[in-house]
Amino acid sequence: MTPDFRISKGNLPTVQDTLQDDGGPVNLAGCTVKFNFQLLPAEEGISFSNPATITTPATGQVSYAFAAGETAAPGLYQAQWEVTDGVGVKRTFPTGSLNNDDDNGRYIQFEIVDVVPLNPEAGIMELEDTYEGIRAMLGDHNPQFRKYEDGVLASVVRTCLRSGKLPGYCLSPNRMGIVPPITVPRDFGLLIHHAAKMILLPDAGDYSYKTRALSERFGEQRLFVQNLENALYDLQNGEVFSTFQSFYGWVNALTGMNIWSLMTDMTTRAPVANVIIGRAGIQVNTT
Repeated sequence: MTPDFRISKGNLPTVQDTLQDDGGPVNLAGCTVKFNFQLLPAEEGISFSNPATITTPATGQVSYAFAAGETAAPGLYQAQWEVTDGVGVKRTFPTGSLNNDDDNGRYIQFEIVDVVPLNPEAGIMELEDTYEGIRAMLGDHNPQFRKYEDGVLASVVRTCLRSGKLPGYCLSPNRMGIVPPITVPRDFGLLIHHAAKMILLPDAGDYSYKTRALSERFGEQRLFVQNLENALYDLQNGEVFSTFQSFYGWVNALTGMNIWSLMTDMTTRAPVANVIIGRAGIQVNTT
């Protein structure tokens, strides 16, 4: 079975879910919730059971933020939400079963995977080692006609390092190197994403020019900048994974409220009909 989500070793994401029972959300008012998970097979002896957060009790929305040490061991994990009501009765969501399938009951499954490091002997030591990655992100692929000169890229990378965009790293004394060398892919990705965003932001809007013989218009890049910002958030804060048991739960979790009840406007006007019973029979007038 394909895992519901994956986590890089050492990352601490937040899992969000909407608990369902008989097709509808579970009312968690007055309840407490734990997130229980263990490494498979169970004989490994690695398991956790910690309090989770009830984000919206009326619509069954819960979340759990992984803590330090909980994502240190790579492998396949199974998990459940454990709900305890006000009188001490416990229930688990999903129900789970030995078969772990949709017919008998399944668990939440996720996988913790190893981070693939860059070459630890070399890493990214020089500013010019970042140029290829930045150009690849910005679509600057033609080596004969560069959109961005090396000097431009160097100044942007220097600015990112000197302004603290990449915590723990700084410029070398000759201002052309990175200290210490970058050996973690996440840190390298964070640097080139920040550099690409810094280059694009001044020209994020669309623009055009026109002369008597020629006119040309260039499209806006706001969507690209938004994607860069989303990638930066994931790199800086860890990815946010969500598991949902229905489309209903997914929509509720997006808004943080019971959106269906708020968006449904039902009005009843009475009487809806006038019924006359007489010798001629029954006459119904709905106007």
